[in-house]
Order: sequence, then structure tokens, then C-alpha cells
Amino acid sequence: MGVLFSILATCIGIYSILCFLAILFTWVPSPSTQFSRFLKSVCEPFFNLFRFPFTRIGNIDLSGVLALLALSLLQQFFNLLAKQPGDFSIFALFGILISAILSILSSILLFLFILILIRLLCECISSLKYSAFCRYFDLTFSFGYRFVEHTTNITNRIPVLVILAACVFIMRIILGILNIFI
Repeated sequence: MGVLFSILATCIGIYSILCFLAILFTWVPSPSTQFSRFLKSVCEPFFNLFRFPFTRIGNIDLSGVLALLALSLLQQFFNLLAKQPGDFSIFALFGILISAILSILSSILLFLFILILIRLLCECISSLKYSAFCRYFDLTFSFGYRFVEHTTNITNRIPVLVILAACVFIMRIILGILNIFI
């Protein structure tokens, strides 16, 4: 029975890679190739399961991220069943759930950290300050820029960057410890 769960976890891992590639192909302006059409036909029906009104923020569609999270949880669950088919407990399932929540929070904080860092670089480099890149960045990530606007000058943004980096680092340590015990 453990072999079956291990095979299922491996298949989910392969499908996760395909979904990740499909997400990357949506970010890169490239001509429609056979491979990208294949990825779209294989992954879009699964992404559609996670398309809700709140998954679209600005120009960013987070349904693919939610789909990858669901696949990751399912893969962890099958890996757990493959390792301990008879010793499965509710605490192990709770550990997987806590790990997923911390992973989501850590990813959001890392994303905000990167947004603030890019915006800080745009303000520090005078040739970028009023460039098309910065205008496009502000339009695309308007939801994140509202968060950045609250720190009005560079001296206020650096402590925010340090705090976000520390939070991400601490959450990653906790995730590593959780993964040891799960």
C-alpha cells in the first residue's frame, strides 16, 4: 500500500512541475508553441477549480498559486501515508496543515519584501525613478504599492525590509523544524 501512495505522490509532483511551467509560460511573452498549448490544455482545467473573485489582484491571477498549494498538500499527505501507512495520526495531518499555512504566510511576506526592494531600487536609481518600468511596476502591483506607500521615504522602508526578511527567515526555520517531525 505504501508503494501505491508513493507512486501517487510522485505523479502529483510531476503534475506540479507541469503546473509551475504553465504559470511561468503565462509570465513570459512568447509565441504559442506546441509545448505551451499542451501545458495550457493539461493545467488550465485544474487552475479553473481555484478561480474565485478574490484570486485576481490587479493583473495577477493567483489561482495557479492556490492550485500548486493544493497539489503540495496532497503530495505531502500521500508521502506521509507512504512512509507510515499504519501509524497515520490526526497530529500528522495537523502538522501538514500548519506547515502549509506557514508556507503561505512566508511566501506572502517574501513577495512583499521583493516588491518593496524593487520599488526602493526604482527610487534610489535616478535613471529608473520615472522610467516606463517603474510606471508599469506601480500599475501592475498597485495592491502591493499601497502597502509600500505607508512607508513614505527610504529611511522608513529599510526597517520594513529588515522586519519582513526576519519574519520570512523565522518562518522558514519553523517550517524546517516542522518538516523534521512530520
